[in-house]
Amino acid sequence: MEQEEILNAEEAKEETQAEEKKAPKKKKSSKKTGKKKAETTKETNESEAVEEIIEATETVPEETKEEEKEATVEENIEETVDETVEDVIEENETETTEDTVKETTEAEEIVRENIEAATKENTNCPYCGKEIPVVAKHCPYCGKALGETAVSANKKKKTFIGLAAAAVIVLAVLLFAVPAIQKSNKYKNSLQLLSDGNYLEAADSFRELEGYKDSDDYVVYCTALDFFAKGDLEKAISRFESVNELADADRYISYISAIQAITEDDSVSSYSNAKDLFTKADKLLDSEGMIRYCEAVLSYLNEKDGEALNALTEVLDAKAINENYLEAADDISRFLTAKGLFDNDDYSGLDEFKTLASEGDRLVSSQASDYADYIEGKQYYEQELYYSASSCFGRCYGFKDADELAESCYQERPSSGIVYRNTSSSSVSVTIYDTKDDEDMFVKIYDSNDTLVESLYIRDGASATAYFQGGRFRMAIATGESDYWYGPKEAFGNMGTYQRLLLTGSNEYYDFPGGNSFTLKFNVSNGNVNHKASNYGDF
Repeated sequence: MEQEEILNAEEAKEETQAEEKKAPKKKKSSKKTGKKKAETTKETNESEAVEEIIEATETVPEETKEEEKEATVEENIEETVDETVEDVIEENETETTEDTVKETTEAEEIVRENIEAATKENTNCPYCGKEIPVVAKHCPYCGKALGETAVSANKKKKTFIGLAAAAVIVLAVLLFAVPAIQKSNKYKNSLQLLSDGNYLEAADSFRELEGYKDSDDYVVYCTALDFFAKGDLEKAISRFESVNELADADRYISYISAIQAITEDDSVSSYSNAKDLFTKADKLLDSEGMIRYCEAVLSYLNEKDGEALNALTEVLDAKAINENYLEAADDISRFLTAKGLFDNDDYSGLDEFKTLASEGDRLVSSQASDYADYIEGKQYYEQELYYSASSCFGRCYGFKDADELAESCYQERPSSGIVYRNTSSSSVSVTIYDTKDDEDMFVKIYDSNDTLVESLYIRDGASATAYFQGGRFRMAIATGESDYWYGPKEAFGNMGTYQRLLLTGSNEYYDFPGGNSFTLKFNVSNGNVNHKASNYGDF
């Protein structure tokens, strides 16, 4: 019996070798051919691979047969999956991303597990009863041919496995690969919209991805950028803070915090803090230029004028910062230039100081105003316009010696009598009485050409007499407290009361014939002289 089994085995071996010689050599299918040809070649390859596994089981050890069978199945699976995925990618006309490949690979693994499970099934030989692979054409133990029916069944099973595998692969691709590629494309397009500065459109595009990757965070990020572009820094920074680990959100947080610091306060500490924050912004937008700007302002605030001017010149030449801060840098530079003239007793920068006081950046406007008021006060003082000078020094009180100069504008009141006279003639005399308590009086007499002829100071309750050539004249009267006497040019300033006398009805002028004397009394009842209001500027 044993000898008979060996002979049968040898006969089976000879039959197998004869079939190998007749069988055509296996060719690899080309991915560039049409779909029908690819599917036919693939099915032929799978059939030949299974036949090779069967032949190998007849002549090699059990472990080797199993390994070769698994390797052949693995090769067929790999080829089928690769071709299917490649076709889908070409149809979508896109490049696969790392995430797409990962998701497709997961689908491949599911397919392999199903196919491998199907090919590992065993059955029993109908002749010797031993367990053999279901796809075997000859029993490896007794050598008996398993018959045409078994082979047909095997082919049907292989066809079924191939179709099932293809169906699962296509389904896997549809479920995983195609949506992944589509989302990857939309994600990439959304990033491009963001890069182009279309923030709201980008936000809508990311929102449509419904949680794909970090798209939800990008919706917030894009909205933050839109608020930032519109200048709403409060809303922008609150949104950046909620996604502070995304892209360069943390750098925007530092940048906005720096802007807020120098917007809210002009102190040395604020600009020092802003400089550190711009450094943390790490070259975002114009942060490098703003670092240099902060350094220039710090020099200015610390009264290092030369150092500040040099730094500001660099900033202005580079033009590497926001236009608003360029204007501020220019204002500071102009201020320091005018200040340099002032320090050398050159007041030619007055107009520059006035312009900066009304239109300049807040870093210089207040100081520019002080310099302008001080220079104007000095000029009024030299012209003996003491009230105007006092007003200027009062506005810059505390600046340099403005306090002392303001006090010196108050003049000592004269004794009652003539203060000024430009004529030697005395054909007419006019005696004027001040009958009002607690207020002094100052009188100016003008000829018909509106030339000042004479002026008198009359203390409260006293009188004084004017002498001039006969003719047509008008009189202007100022009354005020003696403590606020600013000299004959501006009298009592805006602290006094100013009037023009109407000596004949509504006419200011009155004929004073030569050789006559006249008396004028103020603050009396039933008087025959009227007046109209005036002011110290028109006195």
